[in-house]
Amino acid sequence: MKHFFLFLVAASLLGCGGSDKIIPVDSIIAGEVDMSNTGLTRLMKYFAQDTTISGNDTIVKYHTIPPGNFITQDGGSYTAEAQRGKVSVNSFFFSTCEGICPIVSSGMSKIHKAYSNNPDLKLVSYTVDPETDNVAALKAYAGRYGADAQQWTFLTGEKKALYDQIRNGFLLPDVKPGTGGEEDFIHSDQIVLVDRDLIIRGFYTGTDSLAVDSLIRDIKLLLEEKK
Repeated sequence: MKHFFLFLVAASLLGCGGSDKIIPVDSIIAGEVDMSNTGLTRLMKYFAQDTTISGNDTIVKYHTIPPGNFITQDGGSYTAEAQRGKVSVNSFFFSTCEGICPIVSSGMSKIHKAYSNNPDLKLVSYTVDPETDNVAALKAYAGRYGADAQQWTFLTGEKKALYDQIRNGFLLPDVKPGTGGEEDFIHSDQIVLVDRDLIIRGFYTGTDSLAVDSLIRDIKLLLEEKK
């Protein structure tokens, strides 16, 4: 929730003022709410890398999610380039986790159900324990949450590649430095919202139901941005 709060502060400074009114998630998904009246007109972009001036325009280059090379729950190959052109929601788990992972995955399932008929949204869950989470384990885990493989992809692969993607691709705020070695382990409850250009647009605490509801509302806004 910390990062969502920081986003709201930044938005107000940019003249995008917030709203005191709590809007039901289902009403937003159903298109029953005019989002232009909420005062929340844009989501901030994270991790600017470079800024150049071209005439009267300021051009900002942002960090983007690198492709990586992973394996899906169906045994296919996958890179983050598959998310380009779509809004994506990304989480991190391991199938034998009995603590935060089931809560985060349930939050992802809630998002999945809310946008089940929207081809412009992609859900992606990366395992942090690839030694245990082979293709069969991922497929069983996906089945536990009713995941449609066309929209919700579970990924495994080589540990160093996974950990490099999580640390240096998604830049999670609650993950310590590491090498992806045998003793290295990542355990995060963050869900990361990424836009069509693979730019990070928000961090949400996946164990917080209010944060998940905020994410569902923000997905609606991001989907309505120009392609």
